[in-house]
Amino acid sequence: MNSIFFLFVLLAVLFESFVFSIPLTFSLLLIGAVFLRSNTIFFLAFLLGIFLDTALFRVVGTTSLFFIIAFLIVSLYERKFETQTYTFVFFTTGVGSRLYGLFFHYAFLPMQVIYSILVSTLCFLLISPFYKHMRDAQRIKNA
Repeated sequence: MNSIFFLFVLLAVLFESFVFSIPLTFSLLLIGAVFLRSNTIFFLAFLLGIFLDTALFRVVGTTSLFFIIAFLIVSLYERKFETQTYTFVFFTTGVGSRLYGLFFHYAFLPMQVIYSILVSTLCFLLISPFYKHMRDAQRIKNA
């Protein structure tokens, strides 16, 4: 699961860098933060943010800083809220994409936020059955 997730995130970085300006990397890293609940998301967000900054000719480290702060807030709220629901992903992606677009001065921001919400919710709905199946299999294996 981790290697497939890593491959999808790398493809999202490439698409975001060279094809269109929807924050796909943020959306997929958010889904990874919700499902994996691991500190490796912070490291991955840092590295991919550096790559995005260099590919998009931004000040190096700004995207990494945004990603790390956003996922730190998500990790703080995962103790208080049920984060593995599509409504959490829907609203968090909406707020995060809006802030990301405002911070990096994207044009056509409302449409990018809508597309980002649709893509992340669709990816969440496609990934969640596989994750739940793998989690149940891991519980049976450990029992």
